[in-house]
Amino acid sequence: MIGGTGVRGASACCSLAAFCAFFIAGCANPNTYTTPRTAAPGSINHSVAAEYWGWHVPTGTTGVVANGGVPTFPTYTLRVGVADRLEVGARIANMSSLGADFKWNFVKGRTFDAAIDPAFQFFHLSTGTSTSTDNADSSVNVVYLHAPLLLGINFNEILSLVLTPGIAYGFASATVQTNDARDSASGTTGVMGRFGVGLDVRVFDGFALHPEITFLRTFKSDAALIYMAGLCFNFGKLPSYADVEGPAPKPAE
Repeated sequence: MIGGTGVRGASACCSLAAFCAFFIAGCANPNTYTTPRTAAPGSINHSVAAEYWGWHVPTGTTGVVANGGVPTFPTYTLRVGVADRLEVGARIANMSSLGADFKWNFVKGRTFDAAIDPAFQFFHLSTGTSTSTDNADSSVNVVYLHAPLLLGINFNEILSLVLTPGIAYGFASATVQTNDARDSASGTTGVMGRFGVGLDVRVFDGFALHPEITFLRTFKSDAALIYMAGLCFNFGKLPSYADVEGPAPKPAE
């Protein structure tokens, strides 16, 4: 009985480890889940996002293009208004990597806002290299730098369309050589173009829904395409849009 219990316990632990390895694998997460507008100085807000990560990449050792995708663990972000039109954020992406961003809202209008939101992300990647003659494990540290331009079109006090064009750069501590398409996608490096689109739906004061999808594509001859789709729940002291449907500002004299 004890032996059987021990075997079942070991089997359960192995299953849990396999589950965690599948869902917590590090990956590029370019989604912003925010609008160009910044929160008021001293304001704090939070976000939690459910996400799906996908790829279209040539695998490292075969060159065969592979498509796929997996659901991931949630992403949590803390955002703080530090000054007028300035905001900083810290995140745990997919419960597997750390990141931060700095947002400057340089255009703020009733119907259109714009901001820059430079960010970085760091994660650790363990890959298995498998060929006909060699089987080996490698450990790689990966850093992504993002430079998106946030463009917000405000339809009314409740709804905004957010576009996030820009560039990104990924680099790794070692070259990822693997037949596993997911690991190959995680280790995508070099200069990438990025484009995302999201909707900010302000359900009520202090709570907003923000679905978003962002694509990253390399400029290499064997171009890789990766994307992150998510539904984010933002809550706390969020940016105000009371002016969107309010009285028009008086012209300067």
